[in-house]
Amino acid sequence: MSYCNNCKLEIKTNKDICPLCLKELNNNDNKLIYEEYHSYEWFYKLQKKINVQKIVLLSSLTAIIALIIINISTNSKYNWAVISIISILSAYFTYVCFTASTLYLRQKLLIEFFILIPLIIIIDIFTGFYKWSFNYAIPFLSIGLNIAMFLIDVIDRKYFNEYVSYVISISFISILMIILPLFHFVFWSSLSALGVGIIIILAMLILFNIDFISSIVKIFHL
Repeated sequence: MSYCNNCKLEIKTNKDICPLCLKELNNNDNKLIYEEYHSYEWFYKLQKKINVQKIVLLSSLTAIIALIIINISTNSKYNWAVISIISILSAYFTYVCFTASTLYLRQKLLIEFFILIPLIIIIDIFTGFYKWSFNYAIPFLSIGLNIAMFLIDVIDRKYFNEYVSYVISISFISILMIILPLFHFVFWSSLSALGVGIIIILAMLILFNIDFISSIVKIFHL
């Protein structure tokens, strides 16, 4: 431990000068005492992550520009570049979504659902609009999301209350699929989505009766 004759203090440092008065210290201990500094590993990881995102964004924009130029220069009667561009954008937003450390898995799954819907519809429209997007893809995508969110809620009981709001939201989306037959889309797929949405709500109510009801009371401030 070093001692400052001027300040009359013992100072724990490996330096030869007092940090208070800047006078020379008397080192009473031959051993050097090294000060511990904060680790900046988190900062380096963040910088690395930001750089990767920039590279992915630049690559995506380069691919989009190249596709537009090729599509125009080849005088193609099909706008295949639109499908490719939407696919690239969807892939980029998916990458941003699933690498975001501020988002939970339940949030990532819900965001991904809304990323995929425009992609599916645009591909359907630009390939002739055979209605497969509304007839099959979107209803069964909502069913898959319902099942995934329910299983995650069952497995990760620690955050049960947080998942309940997402389970209800996704079940409501599936139930809304019943309006698709009004626009002359396939009835049985919409009915399947409706059934799964109702079953998930009933399963939550039966399996987690007290917890589920208390969560609903908190969510809707009943």
